[in-house]
Formats: sequence, structure tokens, C-alpha cells
Amino acid sequence: VRTRKKRDGQGRNKENQKIAYKASAGEKEVLEFLKMGYSKVEISDMLGVSRNTVYNRIKGLKEKGILS
Repeated sequence: VRTRKKRDGQGRNKENQKIAYKASAGEKEVLEFLKMGYSKVEISDMLGVSRNTVYNRIKGLKEKGILS
């Protein structure tokens, strides 16, 4: 038996939507740059934040189960 994934009004998977709510704005920003293939050092330079900030945001994403 196949089940259909629930979608929100805009056709997005609700599970993906939940992930978006879990992550902070800074974590989402870092995640987008990681998806584009930038290194942690490049991300810190582009965002104008310290490398430790980028590492902490990545750590937060891993703790929330968004990154592995």
C-alpha cells in the first residue's frame, strides 16, 4: 500500500517544511552555502562572521538532524 506524502498549500513536502522551521536564520544561510559547495572558511568570509560562528551553526544543524 502506497501512502501519499502530505503537502502544504504550495506543494511542498511538510517534512521539509518542518526542517526549515527548526533551523535558525543563520543556520539556513550556512546550509545554503554548503549546498553550493563553499568551504567553511569561504562561508565565514562571505558572511562576515568568524569561523567559529560557522562551525557552531554547522554543529547546530547536525544536532537538529538536518546535516549528517
